[in-house]
Formats: sequence, structure tokens, C-alpha cells
Amino acid sequence: MLKQTAIAAVAALVVVGAALYWLSFNPQYVAAYTLSPAPTADELGLTVDPGGTSDLSVTGSNWLYKPHNRLGVRHAADVLHTITVPRGDGPVSMLPPADPAAIDIFASVTIPGADDLDTHLEGTNTDAIVVLKDGRLVHEQYLNGQTAADRHALMSVTKSFTGLIAEMLLAEGVLDDTQLVSHYVPELADSAWGDATVRQVMDMEVGINWNEDYADPDSDISHFIYASGTIPWPWEAAYSSLYEFLPSISKQGDHGEFFQYVTATTEALGWVIRRATGKPFEELMFERLYSRLGAEHDAYYIADAEDTVMTGGGLNTSVRDLARLAQLVANRGGWQGEQVVDAAIIDKIRAGGDPSHYNQGLSETASYKSQWYVDAPLNTMTAVGIHGQMIYIDFANNLVIVQQSSNPDAVGMFYLNMGLFFEAVSAAYGAAS
Repeated sequence: MLKQTAIAAVAALVVVGAALYWLSFNPQYVAAYTLSPAPTADELGLTVDPGGTSDLSVTGSNWLYKPHNRLGVRHAADVLHTITVPRGDGPVSMLPPADPAAIDIFASVTIPGADDLDTHLEGTNTDAIVVLKDGRLVHEQYLNGQTAADRHALMSVTKSFTGLIAEMLLAEGVLDDTQLVSHYVPELADSAWGDATVRQVMDMEVGINWNEDYADPDSDISHFIYASGTIPWPWEAAYSSLYEFLPSISKQGDHGEFFQYVTATTEALGWVIRRATGKPFEELMFERLYSRLGAEHDAYYIADAEDTVMTGGGLNTSVRDLARLAQLVANRGGWQGEQVVDAAIIDKIRAGGDPSHYNQGLSETASYKSQWYVDAPLNTMTAVGIHGQMIYIDFANNLVIVQQSSNPDAVGMFYLNMGLFFEAVSAAYGAAS
């Protein structure tokens, strides 16, 4: 049962991203939801122990299970194979404090479903949160034993930076999003992605025969999780690596007609990028984004047995460095006086995709573009990961909120509380402008 729980924890987030847009129309459902704070890692008595000498040991086989994930999500490098993304040699970029008026506005926000901010954060099992207004620090808080130096698993928030790098390569002519995946990766010619275009892969519009039976150890999702290095194989490996596993997945239906969220699709995109550039993805992340941030700490990716990093969910960063990455996007690619990403690239993503392809019956304006959840009329972009990992960018108010969490469940109603909180903060700054 524990293995099934771990596999389910890495499941796709179709309903999560869409649910954030549903909030505006159905807030009454959250009023009936009770926040559910879980015991902290210290209260549980958890310890990081790759050897697994007790039931309270966090290991590579249980780091994403509840309750072990309360500590495990910030110790993946201690129990799994990972590859470092160095911070670079430059000075740390400061996050200066916001003006007192901006801080006062945040302090005045009424949080739906909670008496105060602490109640909300504890009830959504938040480990760390950073709020920036105009690139300046409004609020920073740590819970559950996390510190500013801890690198926390970002889960599927990872995808959004994979998509951003893909867009940068498109703008430079290194990638062509009208080309088929098989043009770049012949090994995928007979797979689900072989006759899909790069654009269809970037926007999760690939028709794929994908078995998400978490109780079946031979299902596609089970094999994907093991092959990626996220959880070690519990028996002799059926696939030795991601790139041995991906060609085994077949097509089902047509491409380009509807949104189908499958993390393996982002891994196919990562393979395309790696083949087009001739570089491991972690090097591109370092060169294009991370080394140019003035990050405080090295980041790292979870990697498989062949040193292929997981581009769909393997990135781990500190919360402040995640806030820097998010603010870079909010700045339309500008950072510390340098244009790190062409502003036209950010504008292209925030314009969104085709809502009719994405529509989950929750919003007529939400879409998915280049691995980001977008609501163009609301002028927002969101990145979402299981267990409560979030980036929320409100361009109209130059507002960034990043949250790292260790919710016991991979998905749940806690996302609705988080989304209502983000909307309340946006509304407060919008009313003050």
C-alpha cells in the first residue's frame, strides 16, 4: 500500500491547475472545508536515514510518502541520486524589503477560511512562503523546521522552467516547434510522441495511451516513477532509465486537440532539448537561468541511473531562489539590469494557449502554454506541483507568491484555500493601486 501511495503522489495535476481558476466562481465550497494541519517533522520524530533503521527513517523509498514527506521533501539529495546546478560565482542578489505601505497592505488581507495567516499556513502544511511586491520582500516565513538554506522539492513546478527554456531555444532558432519530436529524437519515432510536434508536447496536447493505475506495479505511471529515479525500483528494474522507458509508450487518439497532462510528456520535451542543444539539461538551466539570478544556494535535480535529470518534476531549490526565478518571469525576463529572457518570450507565454483545448469545465479563460497555467484575461501565470508547491504571478500588480509545502496528500482541497489566499492578496493590492 505504501508503494501505491508513493506512486500516486507523483500523479498528474490536471485538476489542480484548473481548480485555481474555479475559485472565482465557486468560493462557497472552500467555506465548508476545514484546514488540516499535519504533525510537524519534529513532532513525528522523523530522521533522515538512507539505511532505514527505523519506521521513522526517511529513505529513498519513502521520502514522498505521508508522513515521511514532512521531512523528505527537503532532503531528496540525501536519499536519491541527484545532480547539482551550481549557483555560480557572482554576488547574491538582494531581496530588499518592501515599502512599509506595501507590507501594511499584506498584513491587512482577510484570508478566506482562516482566522489569520499562521492558521492558513499551518492548515495548508506550508514549509516556506515568500511574497514579493515590485520585486521587494513583503513577507517571508518558515514552518515545519524548514530554513532559508533548505532545498525543497518543487515537483511539477519544475516543468514551467523547462517550458521557459524551450521557448528561449525556439526564439533563437535552436528548436522549431513545428518539427516532429522524431526529427530530434528518432528513438521516439514509434512512441506516443513520435508524430507530435514540439509545440504539442510543450502545451501537453499529445494523444497518449497512458495507464495511471497506481495499484498496478506494471502500469505506465509505476514504471515512469521508478525509471526516473524518483523512487527506487522495488525489484529488478524493467527499464534502466527514463530514455529506455519513454519509447515504450504508445499513441492513443489525435494530437493537438485537447490537454492531456502526463509528466512523461515533459520528459520527452527534455530529451528533445537535450538532443537539439547537445547539452545535458542541467547545464542549460545553469547557463540560461540559474547562474544569472545571484542565487543564494546551489539547486539540484533528481536524476536517473544514466544521469538524466527529471525535467518534469526533479528540481529542488531554496524558497528565496525560487522567488528569484518567479520574479524574473514577473519582470518579463529582466533581472538586476540585465535582460536574461527576451520580454517577448514572457509575453508569448502569458498570452496563453487555446482555452477550448484546456477547458476542464471550470473556466472559459484558463489555458496551458509552454508548461505554465495561464489566465490571460486575469493577467496571471501559475506553476503548480503536488503536495502544495506553487508559484503565483500577478502581472497587473507586480505580485509574486511562492510557496513550498509538504501536504500529506499529493492533491486536495488545500489547493483551493491556497488559491483563495492568492486572490485575496491580489485583490488587496489591486484595490490600493
